[in-house]
Amino acid sequence: MVMVYSMEVKVNRNCLLVVYGPAKLYVKEGMLLATGYFIGEGDDVLVRSERGAAFYAVEATRLELVGGARTSTSIYCDESLTSYINEWMKVTKQVKSTSPRRILVLGGIDTGKTTLATWLYNMLEKPILEADIGQNELGTPCAMSLAEYRGKPTLSMQDKSPCRVWFIGHVSAERVLHKIIHTVHLVSKEYNDLIIDTDGYVKGKGLMYKLAIAEAIEADTIIVLGDIPSRMFRHITDNIYLLPVPKTIKKRSVYERRLYRERQYYNLFSSGKVVTFRISETSIVNVDIEALKHVKGYKQRIAGVIAALRRRGQNGYDTLCIIDSIDVDKDRLTLKCSRMFEENLSARTPIIEFGYVKLDKSYREVEKYDAGIYPDIIVRRG
Repeated sequence: MVMVYSMEVKVNRNCLLVVYGPAKLYVKEGMLLATGYFIGEGDDVLVRSERGAAFYAVEATRLELVGGARTSTSIYCDESLTSYINEWMKVTKQVKSTSPRRILVLGGIDTGKTTLATWLYNMLEKPILEADIGQNELGTPCAMSLAEYRGKPTLSMQDKSPCRVWFIGHVSAERVLHKIIHTVHLVSKEYNDLIIDTDGYVKGKGLMYKLAIAEAIEADTIIVLGDIPSRMFRHITDNIYLLPVPKTIKKRSVYERRLYRERQYYNLFSSGKVVTFRISETSIVNVDIEALKHVKGYKQRIAGVIAALRRRGQNGYDTLCIIDSIDVDKDRLTLKCSRMFEENLSARTPIIEFGYVKLDKSYREVEKYDAGIYPDIIVRRG
């Protein structure tokens, strides 16, 4: 039985209400500033599970909050905890006044990158590329995805449905750096106006990787959250803005981040469609089929691996799937696919790409392979 409760919450002017979902807020009086847009009397907003949202009271506000067992709320009135709101608003207005084309958001893990990218999405009304393959707010783990602005602001990217998906195949950027850079470059060639929300890998090679992304897309605006040496990007653009990390952000553990992905897998595949293809009639881009059939236990090693299905010439319309079974001798490959871009499921000569994350029957991550060509990567794994 799900426990649900309702309570009235009062937030004084210039105070910050932080809510961790699931929760629904109904504004009865006053006005709140959410992710770059205002919520006033009569408005309501949903905060989804596993995520938090901050609401700044522009006026003294009274609201009704409906929540459950995992809902939590906090109110902060200390200026040291709320001052970032004014700085974010000031900078996002400055950015808007320069009419930017390509905005890159950088920061470490749990620094507010996606929240800031959502502010920019709402204020600039430009498409957003969710390039964080491990914590993808648009619901596509192991992939990049894009949402276009449809005339209405959003509290969270979780409330949006992606219109484009590019399969990467892993949840760790460190293992697929070149593919991420290449894909972001391809997207930027197609979209002149773009906000890019990145992952939190900024240490060591991660910083050079972010530099490569900025160069590949020819970023004209870079916004940095936290302690990143921004001078490294000066040869790309002079429009670099440094913003503080909100002190109210809740740090998530590795377990919580994995659990978030596993819920996304469940949402994608629990009601998925099973399709079977003749291997000889497909193009599998990263598998040596002849070598694979000589590897002992390949069927068990590959079953459960995440994959993508696409049609030739349809870049950015990847259907995410799981490999249900494979039998090279019988020329058969069975996939369980999400409902995204379902036209791919009936392709006569589909292109299939195997990923590097293996799931069990409950959609839990049980193994991560190094990126490469099958069967070499499972042979090396032993």
